[in-house]
Amino acid sequence: MSKEFPELRRGESEQLIDQAIADVLPSEDPFESPNFDVIAMLNKHFPNELSLTSIETTCDRLAVKMNELDISILHAVELQSSEGEAAKQDLERANRSVSELMANLKSIKERGEATKSMVHEICRDIQTLDFAKQNLTTTIIALRRLNMLENAIEQLSEMTAARAYKEAANLLEAMTQLAANFDAFKNVPKVCELLASVRALRSQLQAQVLEEFKLHINVTMPEDVSCMLKDAAQVVCVLGQGLILKLVKWFSDKELGEYENLFDPSKHPAGLESVEKRFAWLRRWLRSFSFSYGEVMPSSWEVPRVVSEEFCHRTRNHLAQLLQKKSKEMDVRLLMHVIQKTIEFEQELSGRFFVAGVEAEAEGKAGEGEGASNEGRMKFAVNCGSENRRSAFDRIISRVFKPYMSLFLKLERAHMADLVKSLLSKEDWGAGLDNETEEEEAPVLSSTGELFLYIKRSLNQCSAVDTGETLLHLSRAFEETLIQYAQGLHKHIAEKAR
Repeated sequence: MSKEFPELRRGESEQLIDQAIADVLPSEDPFESPNFDVIAMLNKHFPNELSLTSIETTCDRLAVKMNELDISILHAVELQSSEGEAAKQDLERANRSVSELMANLKSIKERGEATKSMVHEICRDIQTLDFAKQNLTTTIIALRRLNMLENAIEQLSEMTAARAYKEAANLLEAMTQLAANFDAFKNVPKVCELLASVRALRSQLQAQVLEEFKLHINVTMPEDVSCMLKDAAQVVCVLGQGLILKLVKWFSDKELGEYENLFDPSKHPAGLESVEKRFAWLRRWLRSFSFSYGEVMPSSWEVPRVVSEEFCHRTRNHLAQLLQKKSKEMDVRLLMHVIQKTIEFEQELSGRFFVAGVEAEAEGKAGEGEGASNEGRMKFAVNCGSENRRSAFDRIISRVFKPYMSLFLKLERAHMADLVKSLLSKEDWGAGLDNETEEEEAPVLSSTGELFLYIKRSLNQCSAVDTGETLLHLSRAFEETLIQYAQGLHKHIAEKAR
């Protein structure tokens, strides 16, 4: 709806207009006042009759003033007309300037866009040049490495033929590193040919150094052969863990061949009583290894420990056969002696060698039977690390006695029963103490210390073989023994009280 305004009378509208003009252009001239009163003005100029005599003078003065006002108005009109023309010209000049400015801005914008496009093209060209430079650098490096690989293959072939293994080891390592850079270029015929040469040369070296060890390593090898094998061992290290494993396995089988010939139950009638001779054989071998082979085989191969562990596995298998044959006519005292010596031997090896933290019991079960993989045990031994280290010789042999621990329990019960009787019969009951000392403190019985020392020894012996059911039965035997000992003490105290 349109807004309706109230209608104004003509006089009111004129008054409002006059008031608005007066507010914008205030003036003190009474003629310009909206409340101008003619009578009041006449009374002001002619207040009495006498003043009427100067009416002509007043009229002349007013006429002059009117002329001045007309001239002033005319001049203002002329001035306004000239200023309007100048303003029009100024406006035209301003419009022309704005048009020129807009044209300049458009030109600047077009030049900016052209510059931006040119910069993008320059950057694209620079990026293309960078890629070209990188590709060129990569190509040059690849060609240099390819040339170096060719030279390394040629030199290594010469060193291999000359059996110069020390130089061959360095060349082999460099050749292996260079060949690794070309794995992504196997489809290139030249690279494929060189990589095939690398593989063939590695295979040739592997077979050659293995043959060198098999032909020449022995206790009485001359010094020049020892130096040659020492250099060949460096080649073996470069060729990798697989070859080390293979060589150590072969050497272990070779060295333990003598042990098998001396103590294999299927070849010789050696019984349980020869267990100390078995252990003595390994001790002698360990002493001779450092003297005979210590300079040839690096310590990182851990050959003594590997051979010792394989020796223990074979010894356990031998003892298992002997125990099975003697199970019906077992000499219990001999069995206890063998167990004790075996535990001492395991502790001796544990103090000398350590392997990575794999449960010895689980590893032992994996190699319990004849079908156990010697190579698997070798790999386990050679690949050992330095973290979570523990003994691999814990129960490695003695666990073979676990099925026969019932005989151990039977013998221990008998021994402890006899020991209690013997100790009680030999006890002096503090006879050397006078009455005054006896009243102050009870005498310490020597039989107590001897009994618990025997219990501790028996406990250690049993826990070294089995910490399960056998140890539980042994603890009950200890309980029975202590009850028997307490009853003996009670009987003596009762007799003394009488």
